[in-house]
Amino acid sequence: MKKLVLFLGATASGKSSLAHALAPFFDAEIISADSQQVYEGMDIGTAKLTQAERSEVPYHLIDLLPPDKPFDLGQFLQHAEKAIADIWQRKKNVFVVGGTGLYIRSLLYGVSPLPQRDEVFREHLAKLQAEKGKQFLHDELFEQDPAFAKKVHPHHSSRIMRALELLHLTGKKPSDLLLLEQEHERYPSFKIGLKLERDVLYERINTRVDEMMNAGFLEEVKNLLRQHSPHLQAFHAVGYKEMIAHLQGEKSLDEAVSEMKQNTRKYAKRQLTWLRKEKNVHWYHPNEKEKIRKDLELAITP
Repeated sequence: MKKLVLFLGATASGKSSLAHALAPFFDAEIISADSQQVYEGMDIGTAKLTQAERSEVPYHLIDLLPPDKPFDLGQFLQHAEKAIADIWQRKKNVFVVGGTGLYIRSLLYGVSPLPQRDEVFREHLAKLQAEKGKQFLHDELFEQDPAFAKKVHPHHSSRIMRALELLHLTGKKPSDLLLLEQEHERYPSFKIGLKLERDVLYERINTRVDEMMNAGFLEEVKNLLRQHSPHLQAFHAVGYKEMIAHLQGEKSLDEAVSEMKQNTRKYAKRQLTWLRKEKNVHWYHPNEKEKIRKDLELAITP
């Protein structure tokens, strides 16, 4: 039976480059489980591999839509499940690189069926947010579902709105609706986790941010703002929000870069917290490429 091969790890741990390097050995195609890499034009800031690199190995769920179009968990699952079926039908292996913890868990364990967006109610929430601020909506969510609200930063307005929308449409708490049955995987899997000492990881994050800036990240953001509103939900991602704040005169470039490093480190810390709870992960140092290759060969070879 085919197995999904998952590459897990904090941002800047090297999971994308490892999956890319191993894919040719296993005749594999790669599915991105990153909620930001789906957007066209958001390249440097989401650490996408280059077009040349992506021509070497088939990739899925990258550059699906422009940043002004919404993308959610349901859409991810729809695209990912279709890609998995197609790749396996062609007798190839599937590598999944994550990314976004909720996407990975939902792909593996499933999620309760959720209702579609209610645009009228969304407009009501947007009006409330404009009048009273993001904290007001977060407080509303906390009153009705404190367990879920504690996991969501008040600035993550799209997640807060979706949670309030689910409460409105179903009368059930999002924390109950999104409970995943982690005893039974929907797909057999082999999970490769990359682990680094925290100080080493943080140094890699700092270096990556510097490399992004040298690669033209600020110009990428300027180009995006020539085409789109700075208030798009996609631009709330780490890196983009800091550069936009700089371009709007709210902080110097040095301050924006410093905050980008700090916020990326915080994001990595949250990823590590999630990963520690994930079951059946085979942990490696990123430099153990040959051992990973051998273990993977044993795990997925019929």
